[in-house]
Amino acid sequence: MNTRRSVMISTAALMTSAALPGRAQQGATLRLSSWLPAAHPVSKFLDKWVVEVAEKTGGQVKIEVYHSGQLGPVTQHYDMVRRGTVDIGFILHAMNPDRFPLAALTDIPFLVKSSVQGTAVLNDPELRAKYLDPEHRGVKVLFLCTNQPAQILTAEKPVRKPEDIHGQRIRFPSPAAKAFLEELGATTVGLPRSAIAENMQKRVIDGLMMDYGGAGVAYKLGGMVKAATELDIYVTSFALVMNPDSYAKIPASVKKAFDQTLVGVEREIGAGWDSLNKPGKAALVEGGAQVIVPTAQERAPFEAAAAKVRDRILKERESAGLPARQAYDLMQALAKKAAA
Repeated sequence: MNTRRSVMISTAALMTSAALPGRAQQGATLRLSSWLPAAHPVSKFLDKWVVEVAEKTGGQVKIEVYHSGQLGPVTQHYDMVRRGTVDIGFILHAMNPDRFPLAALTDIPFLVKSSVQGTAVLNDPELRAKYLDPEHRGVKVLFLCTNQPAQILTAEKPVRKPEDIHGQRIRFPSPAAKAFLEELGATTVGLPRSAIAENMQKRVIDGLMMDYGGAGVAYKLGGMVKAATELDIYVTSFALVMNPDSYAKIPASVKKAFDQTLVGVEREIGAGWDSLNKPGKAALVEGGAQVIVPTAQERAPFEAAAAKVRDRILKERESAGLPARQAYDLMQALAKKAAA
């Protein structure tokens, strides 16, 4: 969203508050920063949310939204909120993996099969209270979510079994994904997302692990990807967080109303992420990609590789004194419940 659109949203909030007679007009004006583009489903949810906040609080809480990294890059959003540079920020845990070792357990392959499922898991009250919210030091967690699962996308050689990926140079999205790809025998390559298309065209990389929406819509890899192995391998986690001092500025009389605006939104947020699958996949197919959907028997060696990676990650984090296995076991139980 550009600055003009941000002002429009803030103005809409002011108009809403003015239309409610008898309401006190003094309150909090907050700034929300996100690095996602304005057209992303999560950005659209946030745009809708700030209008609802203005309505439900009688205009006493007004939020100005800045999308597309206008106020800072993705790598800085957590610290921007902690410092109070912005009041609310959308963060990607993988940009600060050492700070969120338990939230980052969602990166272990094959935990969930959709954003709806993953977002339901992460917002479970017990999981949040015991494990996730405490590691978000210096901020208040408003909600958490995952994206939709990633697939293995290759420029030439299709991947039907682990042997097919041996030696292929594959761009990885996270440390857990890197470990999984290496367990399969791939040669992993680290690249910023902005460099993927160029390096695919030049064959510096042979493929990548990415969700359909990112590959087909955001990074326009249609025509470069010739095979998509649809395994629903990997999701990563995000959070909308708030500076505690900014939260304290919300008038006590409307604080409950503010909190209620984010109750029960998990399915809506998850469905937004998942909605990117269809157009993203279509763009790749239109560009000539072959979609490979392995059978349960064909999936088994991929899942076995993921199990080895999972056990190593849990052991490493347990050795560091973290309750990683308890947190992950709860995540798995919640994932089964959310899939039912």
